[in-house]
Amino acid sequence: MASLAANVRQATSATELQALRDRIVELEELIGAKPPTRPLRALHLRPAEEIVCQLLVKQPILTHEFYMISAHGARPECDQPETRILEQYICFLRKKLKPFDIAIKTKWGAGFYLSAENKAKLAALLADRV
Repeated sequence: MASLAANVRQATSATELQALRDRIVELEELIGAKPPTRPLRALHLRPAEEIVCQLLVKQPILTHEFYMISAHGARPECDQPETRILEQYICFLRKKLKPFDIAIKTKWGAGFYLSAENKAKLAALLADRV
């Protein structure tokens, strides 16, 4: 008898939980909110990583100098990040973009780049952000 009561409580809790989830979806639709399962939310991109993604889409080759000027140019020299910070972001982005079949390539002595196909994929992901 105790297990029957526990099963009824679990069923009631599951029903209430589903009703609350449905209500959340309903309210999000009313205010125009998009669900948190959008691609960039799934990637968990940090703001600096998103900047690198945008620069990779816009530039034929993303050089260290261009990144430092674009992303950190307004900072005083004492507040500039280490010069290898771009490599760190590229490393993180390669892991995060791999499930989307987007590969960041290295041109030794120059910088980083995306193929035309990968640029189109990443541009689509960036355009679809919340």
